[in-house]
Amino acid sequence: FPHAKVIRMDSDATRRKGAHERLLSDFAAGADILLGTQMIAKGLDFENVTLVGVVNADASLKSSDYRSSELTYDLLEQACGRSGRGSKKGRVILQAFDCSHYAIQCAAQHDYHRFFAKEMRYRHLAQYPPYTYLSAAYFIHSKEDVCLTAPYESDQGYRIGIMMYDMSGMPFLQHHYKDEGQNIRYPPQSVELFYVIYLS
Repeated sequence: FPHAKVIRMDSDATRRKGAHERLLSDFAAGADILLGTQMIAKGLDFENVTLVGVVNADASLKSSDYRSSELTYDLLEQACGRSGRGSKKGRVILQAFDCSHYAIQCAAQHDYHRFFAKEMRYRHLAQYPPYTYLSAAYFIHSKEDVCLTAPYESDQGYRIGIMMYDMSGMPFLQHHYKDEGQNIRYPPQSVELFYVIYLS
């Protein structure tokens, strides 16, 4: 689109204060294309938008989160809703590697009831919420054998699934080891982290 006025909207472009509002104002004032990340999928209401395109629409399906299908469907449903909000008819183009997945199919057809039925069937089969409760505990120790036995010693009759991570795989715990300069200083001994899931 050599003659189109394109506005880019992502975390880099909106880093400065007021950039978010300024970019949206520029788009509303007559720009042709708003190009961005997931942040432009929700909450925008422009009556002249008649075409929405989503690239790699099934990327989030590869997440290990049991809600990946739900999150994918929700994001696509919201993105599709940005097109045709005024008097003009809208179109949506979804590009995905697995177009047969029910999250993609149901989002393309705005079929929430079908998606809900399929998702609940899989949740029930795997015993995921809302059919059960999940909770997590983190065991941190410099000795692997201590981390390995502690979850079973604290077990109260729940099923346990264990995954081991090093510190780099647990970014939300890294702040415990940051110095005043926000540099990560690892403990002197190697730390083994076990992520333990209790299924009631």
